[in-house]
Amino acid sequence: MENLRALFENEYPGKKVLFESLIKPIFVKANDTTLTDEQELSDSDKKQIKSFSIIAQVRGSFPITFADIELQDNVALKRSRVNIQNCVRKVMENDSNALIFFHFTDNAKEWRVSYVNKADSLKNSTSAKRYTYLCGPEHSCRTIAERFSTLEGLSTIRDENMLEAFAVAPLSDDFFNEYRKHYADLVEYISGKRFIKKGGKFVEEKTKKAASEFANSFNGDDKAVRDFVKKMLGRLVFLQFLQKKGWLGVPKNAKWGTGDKNFIYNLFKNADDFVKNDFLEQALEPLFFKSLNCDRGEEAIAPKDVCNIYRSEIRIPYLNGGLFEEDELDKKRVKFKKEHFESIFEFFNQYNFTIDETDPDDVEIGVDPEMLGKIFENLLEDNKDKGAFYTPKEIVQYMCRESLIAYLETETVKHEETASKDKIRNFVLNHEASSFSEKEKAVILKALIDVKICDPAVGSGAFPMGMLNELLPCVQILTGEAKTRVELKKHIVKNNIYGVDIEKGAVDIARLRFWLAIIVDEEEPLPLPNLDYKIMQGNSLLESFEGEDLSNMTKQESGNLFDNGETIAKLTQAINGFYIPHNHVAKAKIRAQIKENIIQLLKERQLPPKVIEDLSKLDLHENSQFFLWHTWFYDVFNRPNDCNGRNGFDIVIGNPPYIDSETMTKNMALLRNIYSKKFSCSKGNWDIFVVFIEQAFNLLCCNGIFSFIVPNKLIAAKYALELRKFLGKKTIVEIRDYSRIDVFKNADVYPITVVIRNSQAQNIDNTSFTIMKEILKIEQSLIVKANLLISETYWDIFFQKKVIFEIVRKMETLKSKSFEIKVLGAATVNEAYEIKKIIHESLNQKNELKFINTGTIDPYVQKWGIENCSYIKGKYLQPVVKESDLKKISETRFKQSKSSKIIVAGMSCRFEAVLDLEGEFIAGKSTTIILGNGQYLKFLISIINSKIASFWLNVKFNSMKMSGGYLNVGTNELSHLPIPPATPAQQQAIIALVDKILAAKKQDSSIDTTALESKIDEFVYDLYGLTEEEKDIIRNN
Repeated sequence: MENLRALFENEYPGKKVLFESLIKPIFVKANDTTLTDEQELSDSDKKQIKSFSIIAQVRGSFPITFADIELQDNVALKRSRVNIQNCVRKVMENDSNALIFFHFTDNAKEWRVSYVNKADSLKNSTSAKRYTYLCGPEHSCRTIAERFSTLEGLSTIRDENMLEAFAVAPLSDDFFNEYRKHYADLVEYISGKRFIKKGGKFVEEKTKKAASEFANSFNGDDKAVRDFVKKMLGRLVFLQFLQKKGWLGVPKNAKWGTGDKNFIYNLFKNADDFVKNDFLEQALEPLFFKSLNCDRGEEAIAPKDVCNIYRSEIRIPYLNGGLFEEDELDKKRVKFKKEHFESIFEFFNQYNFTIDETDPDDVEIGVDPEMLGKIFENLLEDNKDKGAFYTPKEIVQYMCRESLIAYLETETVKHEETASKDKIRNFVLNHEASSFSEKEKAVILKALIDVKICDPAVGSGAFPMGMLNELLPCVQILTGEAKTRVELKKHIVKNNIYGVDIEKGAVDIARLRFWLAIIVDEEEPLPLPNLDYKIMQGNSLLESFEGEDLSNMTKQESGNLFDNGETIAKLTQAINGFYIPHNHVAKAKIRAQIKENIIQLLKERQLPPKVIEDLSKLDLHENSQFFLWHTWFYDVFNRPNDCNGRNGFDIVIGNPPYIDSETMTKNMALLRNIYSKKFSCSKGNWDIFVVFIEQAFNLLCCNGIFSFIVPNKLIAAKYALELRKFLGKKTIVEIRDYSRIDVFKNADVYPITVVIRNSQAQNIDNTSFTIMKEILKIEQSLIVKANLLISETYWDIFFQKKVIFEIVRKMETLKSKSFEIKVLGAATVNEAYEIKKIIHESLNQKNELKFINTGTIDPYVQKWGIENCSYIKGKYLQPVVKESDLKKISETRFKQSKSSKIIVAGMSCRFEAVLDLEGEFIAGKSTTIILGNGQYLKFLISIINSKIASFWLNVKFNSMKMSGGYLNVGTNELSHLPIPPATPAQQQAIIALVDKILAAKKQDSSIDTTALESKIDEFVYDLYGLTEEEKDIIRNN
């Protein structure tokens, strides 16, 4: 392996050396083709690519091609993705695997190895996936050397060997776990506490004595300690990317880009022991606050403190932006040990840091800025309680692309020359614009320039970054060379993308990723834009404070008593102007002006003086209590006339937090109560995604596009019924079910993605309900007309094969009105706990009611006295309650218990119901009861226990399944079960079979009655009018 590493960590060796030293020893069957003619290039390709040739080929059952591509310069690699795809297409014409070596005419010190794979299922090579490894003297090549070494010694190298060797994730578990350890070590050093996993949850515990002199600085605020460490590590990671540009440690009078690409490590190494033992205050803080955040003129010489430590006069750029602004947290005095930084910098040195965030089909193996997002949303244990989970890049890309396609379809339809849907899809997915007329191009370009996109739960910025990555090539192909990539990126960030999150740490990471996205294309460091009023902290769900509505603060109404137009103009001008880089003094002045204008608007709105006073004490643009949507994003809700009156966002996209009702009730009861009053869809035990969805539509313009990834509870949960009714009236484009895939590791969440146009659904509109087999692989898709969504209250049915969908629809169409089931819960929560107090083992006395619960109920038979009954942390073999005791708790429950009834188990993979005709049993809290007369109940239980009823249950409520396939069967599920019409003769035939089963079970509860139950099933199939083909589906299900 060391020989391989030495090869990769040197300058590009050339085709012949690669063949002799790398290809031939590992791929022994490879044929040398280095002397063959170069491949032909088109005139377009020649602008970026100097030469393209095949080095070697392996033929036979598992063909592999090895190619050499020489680019004009390093920058061309980013500019020439289409040209490179053309070369890849030629390489992959006959092969499913290729290794391509990229190098540059102007720089032999950096080269790349790309493994390209085209799966059998992919029809064209543009769908091939590329994994790229950086090589050369300035890169750590441990990973690529390891990858090749796994192939050494294999007699035959197959497709699966290549995939296993090279198709690796850009952020390895090793990096993540090691980063977690360093983070935890630093937190523990200050606070003496560490997160330890207990019972599946992370709990912060005291583990050692804290460094008391530093712990006292935080006054026992453990979250502040975590935020401090998180921010410091985030800055250090940012510098790892920055030094890759050659912008740190640039010699005096030398050009930007010639700096020390291992600057931070060398700064530490050159320091004396006094500085190393106080490296944060002595070296890093002067670097952060007096260098990167301080404009020092064109020469940009670093402060003496930094130069003295580095032992040379050096240049450090002024970056602005806010990442290195000193805040109150930075003023805390912390002195980490020398060993802390030594181990951190040695750890960073083992990995490549690649500044460019690539798309899922073109992966650069290394630590990229997306890693910052993964760390934020997966490392910080307290985020799990906030429901923060990181969305895989492939799903982000799909949602961004589909949102953009749907938006462009909407916008182009309004114009005389309409681009077809196929052409728009091809344009967004493949960046192909040659089929558009000039008029169509102009319309599409204007739509892209005008689009307003928001993520109201921005997290670490995955979706806004995804939208930037999709918008950029689309705009670029339509503008040609009129604008540079940097200019286009800055335009998109300033004019098209917005984001809000309640967590300040999330906002910091999201902004950082946007800055890195801009830096990657800069030749020289320029001050970064200020994103304080673009990616913002706030509570997305509230635009009110102390009961006062703040949404109309910037609304101008004709005939209003107060003419606030001048104040609004000053405010919006200041907000827009803040984006342009300023020094920190000027920024503070503009912030103060903005706040002054807002307070003036509050006074003009005649808000109560106490509210104004309380608001004036807050940081209005960064707080967790509310968010001023119509103020901060005034340009979105007051758009110019040429935007066709589209006030609001064109696309709202994101992954809202996954917080269930129980967690909200426990941790945020007051907020939950406020949300319940504000949002009409918040019914029952609603989870927080419900109100985020409703809020998204409040923010959208007419015909705007909604795209969220949310729990699949949206499909069938009873509490989401009002939301489904609301959404069913909209134009739902597609819902994708990812519940069969482990999308969010270690999370009890089964996600779906939803794309909806904010317009009234028409009967001709189609909705795709798609089941995903893998993240990028569709298992099946069902197309449904819009009118069905309005009439169907539970949507699980649409995620079925068409034949199963038709069976369920047939069952529900045949539902008999003469068999309306009156379903009752067995007990309230309070009653359940009271009943628990009076349960005891049977003394064989009179006037006792036998107690049964889920677990002692099977179809047609109860297991009282045979199997233990579990109930609220107790276990009983023969549990009973005295009738007199039950009467004292509830006369109603006593009467129900003495009545003829069916008792249905509450937690099961199927319907399990037992008859209690004599009124012998009291049913436990987790069961459901149905009252009625004997004959009616006997017929009803035959339907409930039938195979087709359980088939219906599992189809209808599939998304509500828990681990092991269990469903929570209750009043909701039973009341929706369609009971088929039956003549008296048909009922009697079935009841006769039920009587035989009951008689057999009475003599021996374990007796096998499968044959009788199968006969009932056949009768029930006929009642529903099933065909033989449909019956076979149920029988074999």
